Amino acid sequence: MRAHVFLCMLAYYVEWHMQQRLKPMLFDDEQRTLPKDLGTLAYNITHTHISPGNKIALTTRPTPIQSKAFSLLDLHPACTQ
Repeated sequence: MRAHVFLCMLAYYVEWHMQQRLKPMLFDDEQRTLPKDLGTLAYNITHTHISPGNKIALTTRPTPIQSKAFSLLDLHPACTQ
């Protein structure tokens, strides 16, 4: 029970801080939702037939909305494409 309360409070704390940082863009456009925009960023791990033991990590290039959100959160995901 105590662990559950702790995790709920931690989640609330993280959510509050993210909302504070993302405040400039949360209400820019009534038609879009930020989770929907952020949900299109993909991280894929693949390999080639020539070298199946070597894994290659590919991350999609962020959209302008994703870039703005990452900038406000001071996050810098690695881009490979």
